[in-house]
Amino acid sequence: FVFTSIFVLMLMYMFNRIRLAIALVKESSVLLRTVPQLIVTPIIPVVMCALIFLYGMYVAAYLASSGDIEDGDLKWDKTLRYMMFFHGFTVLWALFFAEALHTTNMAGVVATYYWAKDKGSIHAPVMKSVYRNIRYHL
Repeated sequence: FVFTSIFVLMLMYMFNRIRLAIALVKESSVLLRTVPQLIVTPIIPVVMCALIFLYGMYVAAYLASSGDIEDGDLKWDKTLRYMMFFHGFTVLWALFFAEALHTTNMAGVVATYYWAKDKGSIHAPVMKSVYRNIRYHL
């Protein structure tokens, strides 16, 4: 009984937030009906991230095996350690950059939809967003 009462009080307290969330889901479904290309746009960044990750693992394995063997142990000199650090940083930067490009593209599409006076007359918002992203951010 106590947990049920707490749950009901929480629902009453969060009623406005729940209504806001429902309104956001409704507006998002209208956006997806207007711009169905948004459903397939995550495929490109996922492929980019997978390729970056595979490249990163390949080069990391190559770097890790590039040390010198001394007394049965693999030793890395200072330069190789810096190369490993730089490579790890660069791979992480590239992964997050690919993700940020996708996020910016999605935001551009949503902003184009949101600020359009006639929602039905939007033409190629995904490609326009990619163009703006490349033009102004790269």
